[in-house]
Amino acid sequence: MKHLKALRFLVLLAVPLLSGCPFSTKPKDDPPPPPIVYKPATSPENLLENLQTAYTNKNIFEYLAIFSGAFTFVFNPDDVEQNPGEIPVSWGIAEEQFAHEQLFDDSEVFAIALTWSPQDREVSEIPQADTKIVINNIRLTVETLDDSGGERTLLAEGDAWFYFIKTGATTDEGDSLWAVWRWEDRTVVTGGL
Repeated sequence: MKHLKALRFLVLLAVPLLSGCPFSTKPKDDPPPPPIVYKPATSPENLLENLQTAYTNKNIFEYLAIFSGAFTFVFNPDDVEQNPGEIPVSWGIAEEQFAHEQLFDDSEVFAIALTWSPQDREVSEIPQADTKIVINNIRLTVETLDDSGGERTLLAEGDAWFYFIKTGATTDEGDSLWAVWRWEDRTVVTGGL
C-alpha cells in the first residue's frame, strides 16, 4: 500500500514536469515583437518619426496620415532635368498614395529601411508653411528581387526639406495637430528605385 501511494505521488509529480512546468528543458518560444507605435500628430518631429515607422513597416494608412490634403512632393531638380518627360517636377497626394501603395504592396519588396538626421525647426521661407525642418543624411534602402529572382538593394541618399502646417484641429487636451504640407527631395537614387 505504501508503494502504491508513493507511485501515485511520483506520477502526480512527474506529469507537470513533463508537460512544460518551469523545470522543463523544452525551449521557450521567442517573445512577441514589441508593438509598433505611432506618435500623435502634435509636432513636426512626431510626424517625421511616424514617416520612418510607416516606411519601415510598409503601412500605407499611417504613411498617408502624416500629409495634408494639399500636400506636394517636389522631385530632385537634377533628376527632373536628367530625365525629361519621365519624372515630373512635383506631384500631389493622389500620386503619392498610388506610388507608395505600389511600393508597399509589391511582393518582391521584402524590406525597407529609412534613416536620417533631422535638424532643428527653422522659419519657413514659404509663407503658407508654419515651420520647416531640413533632413540630412537620408538613407533609404529597398531590398527587392530582380528579374532573375536574385536580391537587389536599391538606395536613395541625400537631403530633403520638409514644410509643416498646423491643421487647425486640436487634441482633446488642446494641442495643435500638424501635417506635412510640402516635401522637397534632394536625394540621389542608385539602382533604379
